[in-house]
Amino acid sequence: SAPNKGVRVRNLTAADLEESYPVRAGLEQIAAELAAPRLGRDCSALEPHVAALHEADRLADGEAQVRHTVGFHREMVRAAGNAVLLHTWEGLGIEVFTALSIRWLGTVQKSYAEEHQALIDAFLAEDP
Repeated sequence: SAPNKGVRVRNLTAADLEESYPVRAGLEQIAAELAAPRLGRDCSALEPHVAALHEADRLADGEAQVRHTVGFHREMVRAAGNAVLLHTWEGLGIEVFTALSIRWLGTVQKSYAEEHQALIDAFLAEDP
């Protein structure tokens, strides 16, 4: 087998980014619903990313914000316990799309940590 045989390089555009968001949002909605029972009992896989996001927000460290935002969402999708969902989500190239969207679309936030803490709070509120 020859290295990179059959591999195609795709040029991403801003339109690709915009089209990926509803797909990502839909997959993450499904993941959140499937993961809710598990995360309602234990959010320990998500919490380190929120702690790191507090520091990244404070330092306005965009690279760390991307890394920990993606890490948080990856753990949430993983908690859904559905390998097909995780594979599909990973196939979107979330890290690349997130980094490029900040650069191209100007989707910069100052409060990534607060937004993600709110998700943890919502999961824990469903705990019986």
